[in-house]
Amino acid sequence: MPLTIANADPGIFAALEQTWLIIKVIFGIGLMIFIHELGHFFAAKWAKVRVETFSLGFGPRLFGWRRGDTLYQLCIVPLGGYVKMAGENPGEDLTGADDELPSKPPFQRMVIFAAGVLMNLIFAFITFPIIFATGVPFIAPEVGAVEPGGPAWKAELLPGDKILEIHGNTIYEFHDIALNVALSKSPELVVLLEREGRTMELTVKPEKNDEVGFSQIAIAGPGHYEAVIAAGGPAERAGLCTGDKIVSIDGIETTDWLEARSGQEYEEVRIEVVRLENEQEQNLNFTVVPEKKELEEKRLIGIQPRFNTVRGIRGALAEVKNGLREGDRVQMMGARDIFTQEDWTEALEKEPLTFEVVYRSGSGAEIESESKAAPSEVWQTRTVNYAPRWREALKADLALTRTRGSNTVTISPNRALWDMGYRTGVTVHEMNGKKIACYDDILELIDESKVNEFKLVLTPWKGEQSETVTVTALPMEIEDLGLDYLVKPRLLTRKLNVFEACRAGFNCAIYQVKNCYLTLSRIISRDVSAKNLGGIITISRATYSFAQLGLARLFFFLAILSINLGFINILPIPVLDGGHLMFLLIEKIKGSPVNEKVMGYSQVIGLVLILALLAYVTYNDILRLFN
Repeated sequence: MPLTIANADPGIFAALEQTWLIIKVIFGIGLMIFIHELGHFFAAKWAKVRVETFSLGFGPRLFGWRRGDTLYQLCIVPLGGYVKMAGENPGEDLTGADDELPSKPPFQRMVIFAAGVLMNLIFAFITFPIIFATGVPFIAPEVGAVEPGGPAWKAELLPGDKILEIHGNTIYEFHDIALNVALSKSPELVVLLEREGRTMELTVKPEKNDEVGFSQIAIAGPGHYEAVIAAGGPAERAGLCTGDKIVSIDGIETTDWLEARSGQEYEEVRIEVVRLENEQEQNLNFTVVPEKKELEEKRLIGIQPRFNTVRGIRGALAEVKNGLREGDRVQMMGARDIFTQEDWTEALEKEPLTFEVVYRSGSGAEIESESKAAPSEVWQTRTVNYAPRWREALKADLALTRTRGSNTVTISPNRALWDMGYRTGVTVHEMNGKKIACYDDILELIDESKVNEFKLVLTPWKGEQSETVTVTALPMEIEDLGLDYLVKPRLLTRKLNVFEACRAGFNCAIYQVKNCYLTLSRIISRDVSAKNLGGIITISRATYSFAQLGLARLFFFLAILSINLGFINILPIPVLDGGHLMFLLIEKIKGSPVNEKVMGYSQVIGLVLILALLAYVTYNDILRLFN
C-alpha cells in the first residue's frame, strides 16, 4: 500500500518536524557567524587586503573551494569562524606588499576589524523593523501567577495584571519584566500596570534568588496547561486527548492542584478541559481513575520537609506589633502542631490565634541562606497572640513555605516510619553514621548511597530520648494519571505599519545594546551571577525554542543574538576585534605599532582568557542540561 498523508505514521511527521527545526537552528547560528565574518571580508576587500581564508567554524575542514587568493571553507566545529588576512598574525613573514594588512594605514585597519561588529548591528537594525512590520508573536506582558510570599505577592500584584512599565522602562513582552528586574540596581521598582481597565502604580522590592543568580519578583507568565496524554493510560481511557486545555483538576486551578496533591493518594480525579473541535471550543469534564506506579529511580523512606516557615507578610498584618515576622517558624497554633500546609489551613479555621514560634535574630534572608545551621544553637522560642479579628487577614496576607535548614521532618502516611508507629514528625540526628543537619542531607544521602537500608538516630516529636531504627528506602509510588502537560504561553502578535515598525525596531535594537552593557556591568558588580552566562549549547537550545514559534520569532531572537555577538567581539580583549582596535588606537596615539613581543604575548593571554571563558560557559551549559 503506498504511503499517503492519510495513512502515514504520525511519528514520521514528528521526525520531519524535528529535523526541520534542527536545520533552522543550524542555519540561524551559521547565519550570525557568516554575517559577522562577511563584514570583515567586505572591509578587507574594500581596503584591498589579501584574504587567504574565509572559514565558518574551526578545526578540520569538512569541505571548501578556492577562488582567486581566497580559500572558502566549512569546518567541523561550529563555534565561530574567521577571516584570515595576509600579515594579520604576529610573527608572520611580511614582504611589505600593498595587499598585506600591516601595510594599510591604522584607519583602514580599524574599519576592517570593526566591520564584523558593524554588520551585526546592521543586521539587527534591519531585521527588527521588518519583523515588526510582518508581525511577530510575543508572550503577553501579563501576570499569570504570583508566588505566595514573594515580592510581587507582597506588593499585591494579581494574576491578569498587565505590566506597562517598570521604573520608567516600557515593557513589550513578559521576558522584559524579568530582564528589567534583574538589571536594575534600585532596591524598589515602581511598576505601572493595567488592572480591569484602570491604570495604577505599585512599588515592588525585588529579592535576590541565589539559585538563579539574580533578583526576581516571583511571578509566572500568562498561559495555560496543554494536556499530553500517554497512550493506553488512565487519562486516554477516560477520553482526554493530547492538546486539550486543562482548566481545573478536582475543581482547583491546575497550578494549585499540582502543588497541593503531588505525591498524595486519591481514588479518582475530575478534570475539566477545553477542547477545540471544528474551530469551536467545548468545555468537557472527565473522571480519571489513577493507577499506582513505582518510580525505580526515586527512592524514599517516607518523610517530607516541614512546611512552617513564614515566607511573607503584607498589608496591615505586617504592622501588627509583636506579631509574626518573616522567617519565623510556627511550631504550634493553639493546640495543633504545624507540619504541613493542611495543618495551617485547618488550624486557621478552628484554633485560637495563639502561636508558639521559634525564631532567630535577624532577617528571613539569613534563615533561607543558612540551610545547614543547627536549629538548637541559633533559635529561640516566643509566643505570639492575635485578636480574633485578625483571622481573615492571617488567611489572606500571610504565606508559609517549606522550612529549610531543619532536621525536623514530617512523616508520610503509609510509609516505613508511619508503619513503625511514628506520626506528626521526628528529628533526625544521624543516618548511617552521618550527621544530619537538614532535610536535604537526607535526600542527598539516599541518592548517593548504593544500599536500600538506612539506620536512623532520631527523636520522636516532643520526645526526650533518641531512638535508633532501620528503614528501607522503597521506590517512589505515584498515582499515575497517564497525563503530562506542556505550559503554553499566551502570545500576542505585534504587527505595525512601516513607520511604527521602523521606530519600534530601532528602539528595540538600542534597547538590546543597552541590555548587553547593563548585563556585563551587573555581572562585574556581582548583582547578576556569572553562572547565567551560556555557550553554544544554551544558544542552540534557545534558538531551537524560538524556531518552534515560527520564522518571525526565530529571526527576532537572531537579531538579539547578533547584537550580543557584536557586543562581545568589541570588548578590548586581545584576539577579539575589540583587542585589535585597542592596539590600533595605541598605535595611532604613539605613532608607531605596538611591539611585536607585546602583541604576541597579549594574543596568547587573550586566547587563554577566551578558552577559559569557553570552558566556563560550556560547564554552565552542561549543568543546565542536567537540572
